[in-house]
Amino acid sequence: MTFCYILAILFLAVAVLIILLAYNYSRKNRSADDNMKVKFLGMDIDARGFMGLALAAALGFGFLSFSFGKGCVEAQARNQWQGEVEEAKRAFDDALAARAEIYAPEPIAKARTDRDAMQKEVAKGDTFFGSVSATRVQELADEARRTADAAREAALVGKERAKQDAAVAIESAKTMVHGATELLAELEGCKRKPKGFARDLTLLKSTMDGLLAELPNLDAAFGAEDYGSVKSRADSIKQTASDLLGDVQAAMIKIKCE
Repeated sequence: MTFCYILAILFLAVAVLIILLAYNYSRKNRSADDNMKVKFLGMDIDARGFMGLALAAALGFGFLSFSFGKGCVEAQARNQWQGEVEEAKRAFDDALAARAEIYAPEPIAKARTDRDAMQKEVAKGDTFFGSVSATRVQELADEARRTADAAREAALVGKERAKQDAAVAIESAKTMVHGATELLAELEGCKRKPKGFARDLTLLKSTMDGLLAELPNLDAAFGAEDYGSVKSRADSIKQTASDLLGDVQAAMIKIKCE
């Protein structure tokens, strides 16, 4: 960092030196015919124009010096925080890979806000006159990494909880379906079969067939770790089976099943 400052100051000194040398040259080489002109390369040049050219050259040199110095300083500063920024980005990607958007929506939202704040600070260096505070970037990167790690941990906990809830929901749905299946078999074996019984029984069995067909799909979705969807579907199946069970019980009472 010190080298960059020294080099920038040296370039600035050269730019100032150009101005001083040009001014000194213009004083010593005034045209014999016109005091407002300067002898330069065998030509008489207006003194003010000569100094203007010298000033333009000095400014151009100073601008290039500033660009080089700024780039040098930023390159050295970037080395201080680049690793921490990349680490924070990896932590955020790990949180997404853990499906934090599903199992830890609030922590991952906070982590995204912190990551965006870090990237916004880093982006300040993309403009020519912009500058990046290494200390500020390091602070933001540390916070972004911390919240991303927290989001990942929360996602793992949330995923395990969702897995357990889904497993319980599947078992509960299967129990309800099997209970309805057994009762439906009893209804089918009833001795009393009044008019319309066959039609009603067919409708009930059709509903049951649909429920039984859905159970393997629950196991497949559980294996794919789609726990949120599994629980929702299992709860729906359980409710349908419960309604079916009630209909079967009502039918048995209606026909006085023996």
